[in-house]
Amino acid sequence: MNHKISVTSIRLKYIQFPIMLFFFLIFSFNIHSETSTAVKAPDFSLFDTDQKVVRLSKFKGNVVVLNFFATWCPPCRMEIPSFVKIAKKYKEKDVRFLGIILENPYSEKKVKSFIKENKINYPVLQGNKDVIISYGGIRAIPTTFIVDQKGLIIEHHVGYLTEEKLKEIIDKTIETNKVKDKKNNAKKEK
Repeated sequence: MNHKISVTSIRLKYIQFPIMLFFFLIFSFNIHSETSTAVKAPDFSLFDTDQKVVRLSKFKGNVVVLNFFATWCPPCRMEIPSFVKIAKKYKEKDVRFLGIILENPYSEKKVKSFIKENKINYPVLQGNKDVIISYGGIRAIPTTFIVDQKGLIIEHHVGYLTEEKLKEIIDKTIETNKVKDKKNNAKKEK
């Protein structure tokens, strides 16, 4: 009798996993983007892969693409090549990328290997409960926040983010701040 229960429970696990994976993928690819009133991005201090502390506030004056992801997440893996490409292209326009990896358990060796394998050209930081909570509780990955030059979150995107959409958001953010700066300079001159 115990043998049947154990075989049944094993069969259930093999059935449950594909079903859970299916729903995870469905919800991860369900692109959800919010642009509401901009709020100040919570500052954080997180360790990079060299155990150096990185603070978000260090990047004020730059547009920051803040991406919560994991090595095992298929949509996360799919968007990384675009992020690498855009990070390189927009670096001179003061756009910075920060990856916040949500791995449990965290393996520095595995993460460094993943970074090398995917040619990630931006800092990858070890996420923790505090940063997850301060960003509203990350409920799905990938989740990406766009922070403008003044440190305000101007976009919150859940799910796979296409290269075209990300470029559009970044370009709009850069242009909006140029216009604001021109208006502010004109007021100062008067």
